[in-house]
Amino acid sequence: MDEKKLLSRAEFAELAGCSPQAVTRAAREGRAYRDPTTGRYPATHPINLHYVNSNLSKRKSKLEDMEEAPETEGDGEEAITLAQLQRAKLSAEVQRTQAQADRYQLQLEKDKGNIIPIELMIIWLGYWGEAVRNNFLTLGRRIAGTDQALKDKIDTEVTRMIRRSRETVEQELKNESEELIKAMGGENEEKNQND
Repeated sequence: MDEKKLLSRAEFAELAGCSPQAVTRAAREGRAYRDPTTGRYPATHPINLHYVNSNLSKRKSKLEDMEEAPETEGDGEEAITLAQLQRAKLSAEVQRTQAQADRYQLQLEKDKGNIIPIELMIIWLGYWGEAVRNNFLTLGRRIAGTDQALKDKIDTEVTRMIRRSRETVEQELKNESEELIKAMGGENEEKNQND
């Protein structure tokens, strides 16, 4: 397993939004997985992803409760400011943790082989398009027989339709990959600001 994916107890606690003691307790109870050989917590392990996501859900719920709670404590303006700061901090933590969990989930899917690099998909699409084009062109030649004008017309139309289809699929793949990059971008910007 890649060393970057193994987190110390403190790192995993930060990711999960809890104390290191809570992580130890969760590992003891089987709610978090600690690698017995390294003593570290694999970030992409399904049990750990579930633990982080469940803690994230609890934090979101706490944030929602804070937003619904009346702000009547303290001395007027100071109390409101403190409550607003607490909400903002908790909201930022929830967003950061969600971004990290999403990144680890994506890495897990990559490790499982469920995600294919876009470059490989475009190459595969090119081969697929050529195979389809060749098969359809031979079909057109069989239908047209000896009529060269009809063969040429079929060749032109088949080539045009396949090219348009390939361009459409390539654009959709590009759009989807850009969406993934944008989803992960927020965390990378935050990481760069912290460094």
